[in-house]
Amino acid sequence: MNSTCFTSSNPAAVNATIVYDFNSDHESLWEKPDLQAPLPFCSSSAPSLVDSACLVCRELKVFAVCRSLPDGVKVVMETVGNNMEIRETVP
Repeated sequence: MNSTCFTSSNPAAVNATIVYDFNSDHESLWEKPDLQAPLPFCSSSAPSLVDSACLVCRELKVFAVCRSLPDGVKVVMETVGNNMEIRETVP
C-alpha cells in the first residue's frame, strides 16, 4: 500500500476537523470523530486506516498520513470553516 505524509506547523492545525481533496466533491479523506476531543498523539495512534483514507495525529506538528491517493489530489486540512496550510513531506 502506498502512503503519503502531509504536515502542518500552524498551531491552529491541532483543531483540524476534516481533511479532503479540494478537487473532489465526494467523501472526505478524514473527519474528526469527536469534535471536542484533542487529536491523538502519533506515537499512540494505530496505523490502521480502516474507516478513512487518512490518519491525522499530532506531535510537535500535525500530520496526516494518507493511503492510496489518486494522482492530482490536492489535500486540504480544515478547522471549523478555515483552511490550514498542509504540505507533503518527503520521507
